[in-house]
Amino acid sequence: MYPPFPDYPVYRHLREVKESFGPHCVRRVRAVVLIGACIEQGFDTRHKIIKGTRVVGLSKSHVLGLLDENTGDVPGVHLWQLGSDGRYRLLEPA
Repeated sequence: MYPPFPDYPVYRHLREVKESFGPHCVRRVRAVVLIGACIEQGFDTRHKIIKGTRVVGLSKSHVLGLLDENTGDVPGVHLWQLGSDGRYRLLEPA
């Protein structure tokens, strides 16, 4: 039987990112950074982002809410955009 989350490099990277947070880092900030790390690592579809963030203990509903809330085309307002191919891309800061 396979473990529920194989030890893929992207999962190792997400665990390292999670471990880098200080004890007072707000849950929402941690989640946004981890979603961004997923996108940077090529886990850039809704399904892969949910799967990747589950590895580090984020709930599906929390991730979906943040994905929807921060998706758009306005840098400085939105953090990422969703392409017609179903892939998320990080926006450059304003």
